[in-house]
Amino acid sequence: MNAPSSSNAEPAAGWAHPRRWLLLLPLLIIPACWIWWWAGAVNPGLQPGRAIQLFTIALGVLPLLWVGRGQPPPTPAAALPLILALSWLGIAQLWNPLPLLGTQFLIERCAALAAALAVAWWCRQHPPDQVLPQATVAGAGWLLIAVLTVGSLGETVMIGRDAPFGNPNFNSYTAIPLLVAGIAMLAALPQRPLLPLLACLAGGLAIVLLGFGLISGDPSRGALLCVAAVALLWAVLRFVGTRWQLAALLALLALGLAAWIAVFAGGVNPARLDWSSAQRIYMWRGAVEALEGPALLTGYGAGSFLSVFTDQPSFTGFWLTLPSWSSHPHSEPLNVLLEGGLPLALLYSWAAWLTLAPLWRARREPAARALLLAWAAAAIGFLIEVQGREPPGLFLVAVLAGWSWAWYPASVSWRFRVPLWAPPLAAALLALAVGSELGGPSGSPTMIHQRAVNRLNALAPKDHAGRVAELQRLRSWMGPLDDLDYGLATELGQLGKVAESEQALLRQLQRLPVYAPAHQLALRLRRAGKASPELNAALETARARAEAWLAKVPENARNAPYRQALVKTLQQPLPARAVPPAREATPLQSAPPEATAPAGAEGTAAGKP
Repeated sequence: MNAPSSSNAEPAAGWAHPRRWLLLLPLLIIPACWIWWWAGAVNPGLQPGRAIQLFTIALGVLPLLWVGRGQPPPTPAAALPLILALSWLGIAQLWNPLPLLGTQFLIERCAALAAALAVAWWCRQHPPDQVLPQATVAGAGWLLIAVLTVGSLGETVMIGRDAPFGNPNFNSYTAIPLLVAGIAMLAALPQRPLLPLLACLAGGLAIVLLGFGLISGDPSRGALLCVAAVALLWAVLRFVGTRWQLAALLALLALGLAAWIAVFAGGVNPARLDWSSAQRIYMWRGAVEALEGPALLTGYGAGSFLSVFTDQPSFTGFWLTLPSWSSHPHSEPLNVLLEGGLPLALLYSWAAWLTLAPLWRARREPAARALLLAWAAAAIGFLIEVQGREPPGLFLVAVLAGWSWAWYPASVSWRFRVPLWAPPLAAALLALAVGSELGGPSGSPTMIHQRAVNRLNALAPKDHAGRVAELQRLRSWMGPLDDLDYGLATELGQLGKVAESEQALLRQLQRLPVYAPAHQLALRLRRAGKASPELNAALETARARAEAWLAKVPENARNAPYRQALVKTLQQPLPARAVPPAREATPLQSAPPEATAPAGAEGTAAGKP
């Protein structure tokens, strides 16, 4: 079934018309940001940009008012593989090393599917030429809010500097596909008195973002890649014959994937890149390293990258480039493989086929072409970010999928029905998850970590038992992070638990050989003759590995203090091994960090706990 052609009917009156709602979308986000800001003041640690969850709840419930009473409308065919994918992720909770985070992310994806179904059901009542042009306003509005909130205005209006979708990456990768869909539809409409002006304003805003660097770094490069992907697909649809379009598109896809794989498979030396690009390559390499063996078939479970990445060789290069930790690999294809292995990748591919194939078959129609171009822009975000994991990306996927399912449903005989209570149930689960974020231990990794740091700072300086308990709880929730084992080593040493302290220090040296405070502590133990043969061997190996990594990773503005502290530590001569005396309950004094830890890519960096 193809989409309705452009309608000449008069627009419906009142605020129920889709134009009115899409025009207000950027402003409707702001009350959610206010709620999040207020909750953050009451309960410090909330991550900016997660207010989009509150809007997703409304998106999953309120459009049901337009569905009406009686039997639910036909459910899009793509819902079946997505339900199976969510079920597989639920099964993967059985072996997930981080079940707390996995449950949170699983609930968010269930709510996103409910929101996509609600959008699809609602949009079935409106032709695309009444809806898609307004996406221009929504996309431009969100980019404008993002630019304004980079400065002090965000604090003035109490929506934060990262509103409405979090960091600039998520703002860019969420808004640009909406802009693309709207502008592409505008270009195909026969009568558009004021809308071309809006398109010009949106284009000018994009030029400001890219050319003047108001949002700099990754978003600018990502935006340029989005524009390139859209331009290539448009060129295929415009200049290549119908018979050869699919072959040309597949060739471009193969070429792009080959270039992307070559970037992190050894074709690009991270030392020649700036720190933001280099750390992304190390994350991609670490994700591939973690997929060896049976993990490729089963995955590790939702949200597991945070724990898995720290055990990979590339984590050292990532940390030395940007001293911090990361909870996702900054690439949705790699994240899918890590979380659910090949079964999850196949199920998502099936859903993508059922969503995109009808658009491709109807590509001569303006709405289908506009949606294809929007998906092309979104695909760049999928490659270099995690659009299917964080609330902003889930919101975008829900909107694009809902539009696609409404106007271009897949023609299959086994389409099934989802009861009307399913979307509200998923939204209720999301509301429960949001409630636990606002007042409980759950939430994003950054929030969990920040709250743990707040509790650690509130403890008395000599409450070492309390610190050990808090660090062990944080480790069970989020894995070893970057310097967590070092924190455990020092606190356990203060309690006289020498054997346990040494084991924690061993883990720290083996996982992260470039962490200077761990070297300093091990050196003091060696000089005092209190280091075991295992610790001596680990220290010698860690020094060799650290020197090798220093030769690979150049100094930058982010790693300079840590790199200099490591160089200074490695310049100290390594004393000869001494036979350790009989073990005594002697407290281990921690080495004071030589640099104040700045905020990293996610959460606070090493040394804070």
